[in-house]
Amino acid sequence: MNKNHHFQTVSTNYVYIVAVLIAFLGILGFSSGIASANIDTDSTETASSTTITATTTDIVVHVKSNVIIPTRYTVTIDKFIDGAKATETNVNGVTFPMTSSWFGVADLADGSGTYTLSPSGWNSSNPYEAITDPLTSYSTNENTTGPVVGSDCISGAPFALVGYSSGLTLVDATNAAQNTTSPNFTDLANNEYVIVWNKTCSTSTSTPTVVHTIIYTAGANGTLTGSTTQTVNNGSDGITVTAVPNVGFHFVDWSDASTTSTRIDTNITSDHSFTANFGADTIGPCNLEIEKTVDKQSAVTNDALVFTITFRNTGTENCTGSGVRIEDVLDQSLSYVSESHSDNVIPGYNFTGGLPEPVYNEATKLVLWSAGILKPNDSGWVKVNANVQATSSCTYDVKNQAKVTSYEYSNFTQYVNSNVVETSVRNAEYCASSPENTPPIITILGDNPFTLNINTVFTDPGATATDTEDGNITSHIIASSTVATSTIGSYTVTYTVTDSGGLTATSTRTVNVVEPHVDAVVQTGGGGSNGNSGSSSGGGSYIGFGGDRNKQLLAITNTGEIKNSPTSCILLNSYLRYGYNNDPTEVVKLQAFLKRIEGYDVDVNGVFDNKTLAGVNAFQTKFLDNVMGPWGASQSSGYVYITTKKKVNQIACNVAFIINPAEQSIINSYKAAQASIPAPAPELVPATTETTNPTNSTTSPDIGVKGTSSDTALVGGSSSVSNTVNTASVANTSAFNRFWGFVSGIFKR
Repeated sequence: MNKNHHFQTVSTNYVYIVAVLIAFLGILGFSSGIASANIDTDSTETASSTTITATTTDIVVHVKSNVIIPTRYTVTIDKFIDGAKATETNVNGVTFPMTSSWFGVADLADGSGTYTLSPSGWNSSNPYEAITDPLTSYSTNENTTGPVVGSDCISGAPFALVGYSSGLTLVDATNAAQNTTSPNFTDLANNEYVIVWNKTCSTSTSTPTVVHTIIYTAGANGTLTGSTTQTVNNGSDGITVTAVPNVGFHFVDWSDASTTSTRIDTNITSDHSFTANFGADTIGPCNLEIEKTVDKQSAVTNDALVFTITFRNTGTENCTGSGVRIEDVLDQSLSYVSESHSDNVIPGYNFTGGLPEPVYNEATKLVLWSAGILKPNDSGWVKVNANVQATSSCTYDVKNQAKVTSYEYSNFTQYVNSNVVETSVRNAEYCASSPENTPPIITILGDNPFTLNINTVFTDPGATATDTEDGNITSHIIASSTVATSTIGSYTVTYTVTDSGGLTATSTRTVNVVEPHVDAVVQTGGGGSNGNSGSSSGGGSYIGFGGDRNKQLLAITNTGEIKNSPTSCILLNSYLRYGYNNDPTEVVKLQAFLKRIEGYDVDVNGVFDNKTLAGVNAFQTKFLDNVMGPWGASQSSGYVYITTKKKVNQIACNVAFIINPAEQSIINSYKAAQASIPAPAPELVPATTETTNPTNSTTSPDIGVKGTSSDTALVGGSSSVSNTVNTASVANTSAFNRFWGFVSGIFKR
């Protein structure tokens, strides 16, 4: 269970103290030779004994562990707002309160507490990111009871919790399903990533508009034309709805006793529901039919319209009474001009014993005719000429319907209705002087289409919205996205905004998720020096790699741009390693280089996986003298460290291979340490999961100095360790310092 100098025991501490004292005496001069300490570790989990044998010339300490210290891992928590990584800009620098519980942190009691996701990060240089210390179990959740984040937007907080997702990498967590269950990791087996997803809530404080609903329903034997469900602002008017009977039936009335088949409800201050009632036509000797047409479906103000009404008796007996009565009520936007009719029609109407009615009544806009007695199969027609009047609208509709009746229809109390005719009118003068509400305009920011490398986080550049009447209404934009960053394809982000007048604008961004591509060009340059000998350059060592320097230049971009300048073309910026929290973008660039330029079987997915490790080993073997030679190694290591990174950049960008003084010091320290230790060199020790990413370290565990850490050497072939006996030989000149470092390391662990 022990790994490379991790001597993890509690019950044998006193034995170690005795070992230290004896060793100290030997180091101070009780032995003129070399003292050696043989440490025998046993991975058996049951308790066992410890034996110490000491002479003036050697010290033998046999330690068998009986306490297992669990392996610890970190949890990284990131904040996403409206589907994008939180930044100080898109959340206005807000700090988000979090709570957590932890178990198994070294030198820290188990417990719970609070932290924040803020612009400065927590144990991280990245904004709105927190990284725990290595631990065994961990849970966390966002505080949704304070003024910053609510469980929903009804709470009044500026943000609402959408849910959580988790994964072994940030990309995995981004693509994982979201749920509202707080993350809880027990007995961690890997480093984990958690994303806390929030959405922005509207901060508008304006008084909400009161709206009402009008529902129109057709009863049996009829239908409705027009909008049957209307949403109307308080105090406003609805729009036209007409009840139309089926063949053989006629309109009777509405449920509110209105007898007009076409209605517009005005000044709505509450919800309403109206039902149109229909009755069966009188099926008998008299059977009237009526039809209406208009000569124009579109017009402008002052245009003349001609309405034609035809009627007939399809029954077997006469339609009688004071005569068949034909009625037409003109739309309020029409002015009556004249009428004409067939020979069997008389303008106006005169009930027997009643007062005569004129052909046109200005007050009611009713036009009347009498067809006298209509015999079976008799028919007739009437026409109305009218002019379109201007209204206080830019555009409006003129609708019209006629009806006919006779004595046989319940003594003129029931009617047969014609179809509804409609003409769309444009008031050009009003449109020019008083334009109506204009729709808003959406401007998409950033690239459209937007190209995104697979398995990378999509940060939406967003959009802005302006409106002639309302001004800047960007805050009202609602964005919806179908982007799946883990799958190559074309996706859409839709932006929608509605102005105060109810007009809506929509715009879309295309997001293409692609495999990172490598664009190569040839740049002519000078030849490099042959061999591996170096010459002084700027205080550092210059290592020439010989051959033709007319190399392919590599630039990994999303736009196809080729960066020709050697000073600007630096492909890799970080050190990379299998099993580390590597930067996915850096891994993508490495994988693209290995696949496109070197031709290795590597998947470009942003994860330093087994294929990537094999590709790095193959690359190091191909350039063994250049990459591993400076370290004194004869095998590949699989780690992208100082010389491997420089070789990749040298090939990709045709830049000089310069090792600066600090880097040369690291290499020299490693080689000196290897030379002073009589052990197989280079020794191979695998990385531990507790090691942090060395990207920004001045001195890294990847140095390879034997005895300084559990990550002893990062150069060489195999990455497995099976030996459990490690011997440290200490020279007299540094015995005290080396042995004390070893012992103090025991107690730190």
